[in-house]
Amino acid sequence: MLAETDDDPDGLLYVPKSYKDGVPMPLLVYLHGLSGDANSSRSLWPLADEFGVILLAPESRRVTWGRDAPGFDRDHWPDLADPVWANKIHSYYGTTPYYDRPLK
Repeated sequence: MLAETDDDPDGLLYVPKSYKDGVPMPLLVYLHGLSGDANSSRSLWPLADEFGVILLAPESRRVTWGRDAPGFDRDHWPDLADPVWANKIHSYYGTTPYYDRPLK
């Protein structure tokens, strides 16, 4: 935990078992989604061990993004596979859906 107490952690830091003091290791910063928290990074710990990366998962203090986007209602989650909803989100953020991008 990255805090004085477990009551109010700032996030989680996972250091793989293979870490050796003084030997550089890649750092992966995991940013959880809108309704998630740093604890969701625990599922990645086996991969951090497998690939030899330190995992840092900061905790969000409040809803800091997405709260005004269409379809983000904590009590009524959208169907994330719904293309109509996805197009509204991409329009809101001014992004291009991966399925509309040319193949490289």
